[in-house]
Amino acid sequence: MVYPLIQESEVLDYKDLMDGYESIAERFSFARLIKISIVHATNEACRLKNFEMQRFVKRAETQIMVGYYRSYEVARSMFRMQSV
Repeated sequence: MVYPLIQESEVLDYKDLMDGYESIAERFSFARLIKISIVHATNEACRLKNFEMQRFVKRAETQIMVGYYRSYEVARSMFRMQSV
């Protein structure tokens, strides 16, 4: 799932990444086997972002990934990688 904001905005009325992550985690709390990755532009380093994407895409260690991206094209390429 891709969100347009990382945190709540006073100007824009969109659901943000942190709220979305919390909602998903709460919704799937009954299923202890489901793990969630979170990826956004302000992750400590690109290394951490790549690590989380690898956990989701290549190693299937997480079943749900939520993220923030500034452009639709970047988000599209992320999900295109998933289908490979």
